[in-house]
Amino acid sequence: MRMLVHALGGFGKTTLAKMFAAQMSTQGLRDVVLFLTLSDGSCVEEYVKVAKTLGAAEGVEKLNEKDLRAHVHGLLASAEWKGKWLVVLDDLPNPRDKSAKWIVEEFPFDSGNTLVTSRWPDWGEEGSSRYW
Repeated sequence: MRMLVHALGGFGKTTLAKMFAAQMSTQGLRDVVLFLTLSDGSCVEEYVKVAKTLGAAEGVEKLNEKDLRAHVHGLLASAEWKGKWLVVLDDLPNPRDKSAKWIVEEFPFDSGNTLVTSRWPDWGEEGSSRYW
């Protein structure tokens, strides 16, 4: 399942996403609910937390950003976690921006449930599946 909430800043996208994530978690609808704010496309601190939540081995914080992303995406797509998670990708940049390129190309959208919030309607345009 893929969901998109897009609007200008200050309209409550993040609040709505947090409420939805909390409901999914408290009702036990997903084994793990992860909330990642990626407004500038950077993910190191957020992904270290995710890796640890998913049971990654010690030392994951020493990986470079690209290897860390690959490790976390591998965990999300693994038989242990596939289909059992909701990830909120909050405040995503324009999918055409260089800072969002890794999200478009690497994130395992088909391995679980994803809620995207963004100011950019491009995430929801006709044919946006090329992005996610």
